[in-house]
Amino acid sequence: MPTSSIIHVKCPRCGKLARELRSRRIGELLKLTTYECGHIHVEKIIKETDIYKTFSSAMGHRAYPFQVEGMHFLERANFRALLADEMGLGKTIQALLPIRAHTSELVPYLILCKSGLKVQMFKMVLEWIGEEFIPQVIESAGNYFMPNAKGYIISLDLLRRIKNGSSLSIKNTERLSNDIVDMEIIGPPQPLKLCRETDKLSALIKQLGIKYVILDECQLIKNSESQRTSAVRSICKEVEHVVALSGTPIKNNAGEYFPVLNLLKPEKFPRRSNFDYQWVQSYWDGYKYVAGGLRDSERFKEFTKDFIIRRTRNEVMPELPNITRNFQFMEMGAAVEELYAAKYKEFQDEYFYGEGSAFEKASNLLSYISEMRHITGMAKIESCLDFVTDFMLETDRKLVIFCHHIDVATSLQIKIQQMLEDGGYGYDCLRLEGGMDSSRRDVVVTSFTTGVNRILIASTLASGEGLNLQACADCIMLERQWNPANEEQAECRFIRPGQVAKGVFATYFIAIGTVDEFFTELVEKKREIMKQTLDGEIVKWNETSLMKELAEVLALKGGRKWGW
Repeated sequence: MPTSSIIHVKCPRCGKLARELRSRRIGELLKLTTYECGHIHVEKIIKETDIYKTFSSAMGHRAYPFQVEGMHFLERANFRALLADEMGLGKTIQALLPIRAHTSELVPYLILCKSGLKVQMFKMVLEWIGEEFIPQVIESAGNYFMPNAKGYIISLDLLRRIKNGSSLSIKNTERLSNDIVDMEIIGPPQPLKLCRETDKLSALIKQLGIKYVILDECQLIKNSESQRTSAVRSICKEVEHVVALSGTPIKNNAGEYFPVLNLLKPEKFPRRSNFDYQWVQSYWDGYKYVAGGLRDSERFKEFTKDFIIRRTRNEVMPELPNITRNFQFMEMGAAVEELYAAKYKEFQDEYFYGEGSAFEKASNLLSYISEMRHITGMAKIESCLDFVTDFMLETDRKLVIFCHHIDVATSLQIKIQQMLEDGGYGYDCLRLEGGMDSSRRDVVVTSFTTGVNRILIASTLASGEGLNLQACADCIMLERQWNPANEEQAECRFIRPGQVAKGVFATYFIAIGTVDEFFTELVEKKREIMKQTLDGEIVKWNETSLMKELAEVLALKGGRKWGW
């Protein structure tokens, strides 16, 4: 294995490979690490703060107690850690909020994530740490980087092209300051100053002054020899603070753990060969020795307890509400976006220039909004499939996907069924449709609740009453209902005697710039206000009033994505 694919730390005193022998903290701000060579390394630690309890998101939400403890853990680890909480427990929130608390130490920051999650990460930044920390999203290898930005978001798929690119540039700026204003004079992009650096990505990180990296889905760098892993290492070896996120850092064998362990703690895990020998089981498959699980998981947990933290849903359920709603933001594809934009223009023309009675106009507007919802539903299928694929790998739980349109549900079922067959799962994606007779409906529900099948696609309206899904605690709302009461009724199908968990996790897929996003913002603001005033009473939604408000917001703001 080429040494360039491994991060090595050398003792600054003798130059030998640094391997941690023991470490201890001195007071609140210093950590002393003794290397095998006998020399001691002194590391400054970011001071812990209790301010996280006071932070609230743009929607008025606050971090749960276990998330606050997770952020304290990251502080104690000097923000060089693996946050391995189970799927759905808010790992991203725990990685982002410290930016507000420790701005001088963690800004500028860099978020590395899957391409399909760039929009989600951008929205999470706005929601939890605000416009003050708005990041630049790098869309292609040809983008120039804005200096003085508070943060940057780059997809893992783009890293290899940036690392090997020949045209990296940073926007040229000069700053003029006086007592009143602080202006930037922006000129043409300037080539990256490589100096003696041969690694363009490493040089870029140095020039931008990145202090903090959030590495999402770190299991994607499981291959030590891949160009993606090499690119991530080029970045992280230059940055003091790196937090990796993954609910499943190991998917196939313990050998996949080494890249992220070496990246975070090269003093503990300096060589792949040593890691395999000391920590990884191996067995003979009839042809060769192959890697298995960890040799001693308890000893490994003890050895890594200073920089790896994992909580499961069952461990933190007492701190969570009965229903936890997570919002997954995504972009529409170019072709679907063009179709949606055309339909939106028709809606806007009808809103401002349409003729006829008030009833006729309201009916026409609702028809256009419904068509936009249908287009949006089709656009979310691929993102939903990615989520389901990760869910199947990261959990052993069951999942219900609520859809509104028949063709959306059918298309999704075909894709999920193909994924299940390709993955060798040995069972089917079940379907619960409106109009099913009671006997067929009972067969499907029983097969899902008591059988091996883990995925059920259900009609939101057809599943609203008389359905018990207590064998499940996870659902997806793929398409929004105009009356949120219908969604809430579907969520309550899981809250029954004998359910497998004490709460429900509902993931809502939201397409950026569409009727989805505006409706969600409208509903969640009202829900938060009602929750504060009704003291736990059931919210009674006025669908007519909601649709009227939605039409007005759409007409005035719905075209901003296209500059209308």
